[in-house]
Amino acid sequence: APTATIVVPTATICTGQTIVFTSTTTNAPTAFSWTINPTTGVNFISGTTQSLVSVSFSLAGIYTVSLTVSNLSGTVTTSTNVLVNANPTSVFSASFTSVGFPNQIDLTNFSTNATSYIWGYSDTPTTNTTTNASHSYTASGAYTVTLVATNVSGCVDISSYSFYLSDSSGITCPNIFTPNADGINDIFK
Repeated sequence: APTATIVVPTATICTGQTIVFTSTTTNAPTAFSWTINPTTGVNFISGTTQSLVSVSFSLAGIYTVSLTVSNLSGTVTTSTNVLVNANPTSVFSASFTSVGFPNQIDLTNFSTNATSYIWGYSDTPTTNTTTNASHSYTASGAYTVTLVATNVSGCVDISSYSFYLSDSSGITCPNIFTPNADGINDIFK
């Protein structure tokens, strides 16, 4: 009869993550059949009748992964339990403290099931690891703020906020005048 061992690819499995379970076999099995119980929250992506299976889990919990292999000499089933951890949920709000420049954005973290945070800013490689953060901008432009929330299991969720800042203070200070009688910047005021 054939033998089989299920190979779990990682110690940490998180909801929403695609996992590929593989098998180590002997005695040349000719048929494979994968099952996972409970079935609620299980999404088989491919391979339920192959030597490997691709699956994702939408619910956290303990699942029993089973593989049945067979050939002309017999059939054998092997199983292993895996823990699927819930992802954190990365959520934050952003508010600006002033008009014009410099302008500061205050970031309030509402993430759940998270124990550590990394704030990233598109205008600088600098990051911030505080729960809530603030960041200053000194010029008009398109920017993105990203929050990476991680939980104790190592599962991650990412959220981003993209925005455009423009100088809306109403003050325009030309730095050139062209006295060429075309009606544009002819007089320095």
